[in-house]
Amino acid sequence: MLKNIIIFAFFISLSIFTSCDLNDESQINGTLRDINAIELLRGNIGQVVFNQSAIAGRSTAHLMQYLEEGDQTVLTFTNYRFDQGTFNNAWNNAFYGGSLVNLQEMKNLAQNESNSNLEAIANILIAHEYGTLTNLFGDIPMSEALLKGENLTPKYDTQEEVYERLIQLLDEAIALIGNSTNDDFLSDADEIYNGNMLNWKKLAFGLKARHLLNMSKRKPSLYSEILEIVTTQSFNSINEQANFKFRIDFQNPLFKFGFERPRTFRTGAFFFNSIFLDPRKPNFTTSINGENSFMGESFLTWTQEDSTIPLFSFTELKFIEAEVLLRMGNSYESVTQALKEALRSNFEVVTGLTNEAENYINSNSFIPENSDFEDALQLIMLESYKAYYGYNHIQTWNNYRRTGYPALASTAFFPSDNNPSNIVPRRYPYPISEFEFNLDQVNEAVVRQNGALLDDDMWLFE
Repeated sequence: MLKNIIIFAFFISLSIFTSCDLNDESQINGTLRDINAIELLRGNIGQVVFNQSAIAGRSTAHLMQYLEEGDQTVLTFTNYRFDQGTFNNAWNNAFYGGSLVNLQEMKNLAQNESNSNLEAIANILIAHEYGTLTNLFGDIPMSEALLKGENLTPKYDTQEEVYERLIQLLDEAIALIGNSTNDDFLSDADEIYNGNMLNWKKLAFGLKARHLLNMSKRKPSLYSEILEIVTTQSFNSINEQANFKFRIDFQNPLFKFGFERPRTFRTGAFFFNSIFLDPRKPNFTTSINGENSFMGESFLTWTQEDSTIPLFSFTELKFIEAEVLLRMGNSYESVTQALKEALRSNFEVVTGLTNEAENYINSNSFIPENSDFEDALQLIMLESYKAYYGYNHIQTWNNYRRTGYPALASTAFFPSDNNPSNIVPRRYPYPISEFEFNLDQVNEAVVRQNGALLDDDMWLFE
């Protein structure tokens, strides 16, 4: 288990970020020496954002039918041919042997240096990464992970335990930041907020709202807490959201994959049809001679080499607010207002607030007072599905598994050993390295979850 962690070097430099493979490996490398926590910040932020748009993001984009395979003779993702090798490199190199091991080292160094702001940022990003992993795989190693040579066969924490720890990490980060404002010491290395700790605190609250929403199917009592966060404690506008701008020397993974493997993935038919009359369509995709555009086209908003990608967006925060207001029985007028703000913030980023955009926003956010609950929920989920294209695919998958919307049909031609029900997958398979190096623990986790095939629900969405 996690054998790479033992020898992994903790000095990071963005100048050595390398190209990604279909199974993305860590984009961090370097040499051992004595370092300070601040030296890890730039690379850690880059790895976290990279992970979001690399194979974890691409594969879930395919499940959610944002993308489909251009080569119709392969159809690996279309038929959900995810096996124990598919995410092996991502598990070992991008996450456990990449972002997580380096974030933990940054946290340890920050604690030794009594740097509470860097410790808080480490907590926030650790919560983001473990949140991604548990949403992909279910039960995962957490409490005994990242111990280097002390434990090479860590136990798997239940998903409920992982989520409890995610909330603890974010609460600890919020407390560590306290009333801290601008930290000039962090400004050069912090490529998200340039040391603005108030915005880091708002990001922590936003991620907490996301995690609580993901848990809400199991714990509906969380809605009031979520509403308090999104209305009073997190972002007030798109100017505060957690943006990361890729650049020529550190390219957007969606661009890199499309550029290096042209015509591999193109816009999925379901997504294309859902935005056919949407003013954002020219910025998302196009169709030439009946063929949808391929990932990596330089003119598309989210697949340029230097696209600005939100790690967490104001748009998502407002969609969360709209859903929670609906579920708490608030007036449809208030739900409409939150939905309108969600759409407006997305259009502001993608197309600008043109007259055409305003007409679309007004038409597609209005929920009449006599509307059926399911119709209103489906509208919110469909509009969030469109808005999350290009950067928030995993949360779209979370929403789909939690609510059943948007209503997607399986694209697999026939059942498989990994997906005997032939449904849109509910989880990803554990990597082969776990069965080779941590067999007892992974088998115990599989039995505890009543299976871990693609069609087996995880605790969060049962």
